[in-house]
Amino acid sequence: MGLVLSLPLGWLSDKFHPMRVFGISLVLVIAVNCFSFFFVHDAASFRVTWILLAVVYTMQGVSTIPVFVTILPPSLYGQFSSANALFRAVFMAICGYGGGKLFDWLGDYQYIYAWDFIFTAISFLCFIGLYHAWRRRGGPAHYTAPIRN
Repeated sequence: MGLVLSLPLGWLSDKFHPMRVFGISLVLVIAVNCFSFFFVHDAASFRVTWILLAVVYTMQGVSTIPVFVTILPPSLYGQFSSANALFRAVFMAICGYGGGKLFDWLGDYQYIYAWDFIFTAISFLCFIGLYHAWRRRGGPAHYTAPIRN
């Protein structure tokens, strides 16, 4: 599904700016997880959630790299992208293990939606700070990345 949606969602990301699309995708992930926590109780409701999350995660995925291109200094893009990939991999390994242990202890995988909700809400709060800093530094028309020499 993500492959099919990548082209139209990538077009929307280019049209409305990746920073905006990424922020909207965070809000939608939060909303879908909140809905899912309370309303997923059978295969049909799980299927609806699966489709909704596939759409919003594809939206997030197609705007992630353009956001990096937008906010990172061009001369250090590779270095920051590598550090980001390393950080994300370590974080996902730790949280994957921790989340698995938590859900085993809780005995209810319904809480995966709460887990995703909490971490996406934290991400959204961080993104708000990033978005405001991006706007202060020129926004879509005149942004310049901070560089220390």
